[in-house]
Amino acid sequence: MNFEKIEMAGFKSFADKVEIHFDNGVTGIVGPNGCGKSNIADAIRWVLGEQSAKSLRGSSMTDVIFNGTQNRKSLSYCEVSLYFDNSTKIFKSSEYNEVILTRKLFRSGESQYFVNKQAALRRDIVNLLHECGVSKDGYSIISQGKVSEILSSKPEDRRAIFEEAVGIAATKAKKIETERKIERAHENLQRIFDVTTVLGKNLEPLSRAAEKTRKFLQYSEELKYHEINNYLYKYDNASIIKDKINLRISGLLEEIQLRSDDLAKTEDDYARHMDDLSASDKRIYELHEEILEKSLSQEKLEGETKIYQEKISFFKSEISRVTDEVNSLLEKRENNNAAIENKKQLLTIYRIEKDKIADNIRNLNNELTKVLSAISVDENAASAAQSTLLKAAEDMADLSKNLGSLDKEKSFVTDQQRELINKISSLTAIRQQLDGEKSRIVTEIAKNETAMSELSAKIEALEKDVSSTNNAISAIDNKIYRLNMDINSCETNKRIYEGLKDSFEGYPNSVKRLMISAKENSLLNSRIKGVVASLIKTDKKYEIAVETALGNAVQNIVTATPEDAKYLIEYLKKSEGGRVTFLPVSSVKPHMDGADIIKALVSKGALGLATKLVQYDEYYENVVRYLLGN
Repeated sequence: MNFEKIEMAGFKSFADKVEIHFDNGVTGIVGPNGCGKSNIADAIRWVLGEQSAKSLRGSSMTDVIFNGTQNRKSLSYCEVSLYFDNSTKIFKSSEYNEVILTRKLFRSGESQYFVNKQAALRRDIVNLLHECGVSKDGYSIISQGKVSEILSSKPEDRRAIFEEAVGIAATKAKKIETERKIERAHENLQRIFDVTTVLGKNLEPLSRAAEKTRKFLQYSEELKYHEINNYLYKYDNASIIKDKINLRISGLLEEIQLRSDDLAKTEDDYARHMDDLSASDKRIYELHEEILEKSLSQEKLEGETKIYQEKISFFKSEISRVTDEVNSLLEKRENNNAAIENKKQLLTIYRIEKDKIADNIRNLNNELTKVLSAISVDENAASAAQSTLLKAAEDMADLSKNLGSLDKEKSFVTDQQRELINKISSLTAIRQQLDGEKSRIVTEIAKNETAMSELSAKIEALEKDVSSTNNAISAIDNKIYRLNMDINSCETNKRIYEGLKDSFEGYPNSVKRLMISAKENSLLNSRIKGVVASLIKTDKKYEIAVETALGNAVQNIVTATPEDAKYLIEYLKKSEGGRVTFLPVSSVKPHMDGADIIKALVSKGALGLATKLVQYDEYYENVVRYLLGN
């Protein structure tokens, strides 16, 4: 037997339509406790004809219908279909290559069975399954504890299982059904015998009644003959009416043909729409998941937006401070540049003066050399003169005798001696003056060299200061550029996040359309307080826990009163805006702290109630405690 797939809609935990394919080999369905694995086996057993609610783990058969949740209402029916490959004709009585067994149950208790979408009886499905050795009680479905039950059962019970496996069960069922038919036939024969006895007693009265019946039939034939004649007469005289009727019949036939074409087209459209509906349900489920993910992402983006806003504010203040610092440094640089220019001018002047002084020193040294040379010559001349004078004095002693003749020569020598003495005195004074001038010039040269060294050091320090200032200004310019880039990036991200927030991206289409309409319609806007996701904030470390606790409730819309919610619901109905869940602040009842919650709060690892770990306006306390109070 090739079991292809199972389709479930509204059965137990499967509220939406679900298809599970069973390929060749072994198909395993795994998952944690309570995820609905056993519900699949219950669904198969249910279609195979299970009539016991207890075997399906319920108190009544309607318990198999999806009973609703906090966020979703219950369904009014459930339906399960089993698909079998009949290409090998495992179902000998079916001519189809694919056999579909369907069971449908309404909450009113009405149950329906279908074989290949055609209405059938439960017995038809059971008989069809017997052809391939399958039944609800056989070995085809082995649930929890079934193996141990088989092993511990009585031999006659195990024999029933083996009979089911080899296909004898179907024959036994036919045998039982045949015996029942024979028993019913015996009962019918007994009743016929009783009736015959009674009729034998009533034979004579019945013969008289038969004579009357024959006369009645004779008169009926005559009446029929006259009625036919009367009808033919009317028929001959009613040709016009007949033509009209025929024309009407032709019109009706054409209309029937047209309606048949429309019916075929409608059936095709219905099949296509059902496929679209199935795809839409799947897409809606995917969108719900995507919406939840986008909602979480939006909350994170809002947090990041705040961080970026704070960074922008910090960067702006930093830019203002750095700008002031740059202006100060620029002003300082201008002052330093002016001072450097002044120092350079002074340095040029000092260098010129130094060159002049050096030239003067060289000239003075040359003159001093000349003077010293002249002094040396004069000193030699003076020495020679003194020697001459001494010699003359000696000669005077020798020539005293010749005094008269030598008076003129004496006067000449005396004058020459006086002249030489005066010249030596003047040269000595000039030498002393030149020595003082030399000392003064040497002192001034040393001072100028010291000042020039200090100026050179100052110039070098100023050049280093200017270089470091230029480097600092370059670093500040780079920092300002990076800050401007960060600010532009943050502002771009902020605009993107605000655009996503303003367009309600990530919310269901119905919520999105209503919130966008509220922006344009002040009456709608006055009746909406906001979406739950925008009214509750929390620290980053609690985001996952709070988002998990809220679930799809983050997409609910909060209103002030039930009247506002009713007004919005009417608006959605008129505009075909879809379904939205509303939470009126005035009528929502908050969860109260019960003993189980108080006990849980003191458990190891408990951080506190979610209502204490989120931030919100006190006005929405009832809504927050309703959603997160437990």
